[in-house]
Amino acid sequence: MSAGKILVYGSIAFDVLFQVTQDFREALHVSDNKITDFNATYVSNKKQEYRGGTAGNMAYWLGELNTPATIFSSVGQDFTHKGYRKVLEDFGHTLHGPQGDYTAHCYQASDTIHQQLVIWQPNQYENIEDTTLSDHLSVEVLSNFEMAIFSPGTPDSTTQHLTEFRTHNKTATVILDPSQNITRWDRDDFLNCLTHSNILIGNESEFGFYRKMMSGRIPEHLHLIQTFGEKGVIWQQRDEIKNIPAQSVDTVVETTGAGDAFRAGLISGLINGKNFEESLQLGAQIGAEAVQCPGAQRESRN
Repeated sequence: MSAGKILVYGSIAFDVLFQVTQDFREALHVSDNKITDFNATYVSNKKQEYRGGTAGNMAYWLGELNTPATIFSSVGQDFTHKGYRKVLEDFGHTLHGPQGDYTAHCYQASDTIHQQLVIWQPNQYENIEDTTLSDHLSVEVLSNFEMAIFSPGTPDSTTQHLTEFRTHNKTATVILDPSQNITRWDRDDFLNCLTHSNILIGNESEFGFYRKMMSGRIPEHLHLIQTFGEKGVIWQQRDEIKNIPAQSVDTVVETTGAGDAFRAGLISGLINGKNFEESLQLGAQIGAEAVQCPGAQRESRN
């Protein structure tokens, strides 16, 4: 299989994870159902650094599924020095995009019930808006992709690059994945991106924002994939709705990156000829594997 079939667009980062010994909410002052003061202090009993980023995580799990991809992102020199580049290239992936000094870092604290507090430091990835896809990939290469997923960059960069992609490729299956960045999106840009997309994916919270922006008018061509963690997935296309159960696991170690692993399973299934339901089931299987890792990827590949 050629890496030219799939374009994975999104961040590559190093995840710095902290495990907090309490429920985050215990440190919040609430009065009349409102947080009246936020000056919280938490104690972490563990800190570790892992490979991460939306594009990096998806590429990792695509590699585990023997599904090579072309990655478009922006990284620093530490991406090579810390061995991340080798991990992805060993899977057969290729990386394209601007490079600078420091790769993005994502600082994430998880509490005793797996709630997360996230601080994103984009570093070199902040410059993703200042380039075009065709600065790094030829028009011929762009036109030959069969699938593409556009995961969180900035709202402007995702809009810019998805629109550019469609000018060169009218036939690829495109997954739009604004994720947590949806709160920063302009409604008109979001609706414009939907016209260029075949699949919209997000979790329960994100879909609240998606539906508000769509005002109940869901494009007929669009597949909606709403994830609910351990409760499974809802897949909707027009009036057809199906529930895909999550796969049970004995122990949840860390939920960071589970959604990216799910997306990798979905993409691998679709590109290899599985139908939607089978591909979603594969996504659930890979997501279950991810939550049993201490980071978003298996540590053994370093």
